[in-house]
Amino acid sequence: MPPKIERNAPVASVTEFGSKLHALMRQGNMTTADAVLWFERPYATVYSWAWQNNVPRFPYDARAWARLHLLEHYMRRPGRKLIPLDDNLSQKVDRGDTVRKALADALKRFPQFAPKR
Repeated sequence: MPPKIERNAPVASVTEFGSKLHALMRQGNMTTADAVLWFERPYATVYSWAWQNNVPRFPYDARAWARLHLLEHYMRRPGRKLIPLDDNLSQKVDRGDTVRKALADALKRFPQFAPKR
C-alpha cells in the first residue's frame, strides 16, 4: 500500500468550499473579480470555485482553504461584519484597492492564515 500523503487542507464535500465562498461573497458584496484579488488565483479558477462547485486541488488547496477561513474570520470580526465594499465604488481600481487593503489588514490581524515562507 502506498504511503498516505499528508495534506493541510480539510477533507470536504464537493459543494462545501463553493457554497461557503458564494455565501461570503454575497455577504461581503464581492464580485468574482474581488475574490480573484483575495485568493490571488486566476479568474477562471475562482469562478469555478464560486459558481461551478469545483474544489481547490493540490498543490493550491491548502492555501485556498486558508484564504477562505481568513475571509470568514475577517468578516465575523466585531465592528466589521463585511469587507467595506459598497455600490458607490463602481471603478475597478477602487474596488481592487479596497480588497487589497482588506486582505493586508486581515493577514495582519490573523497571522495564522498568512502563507508560510
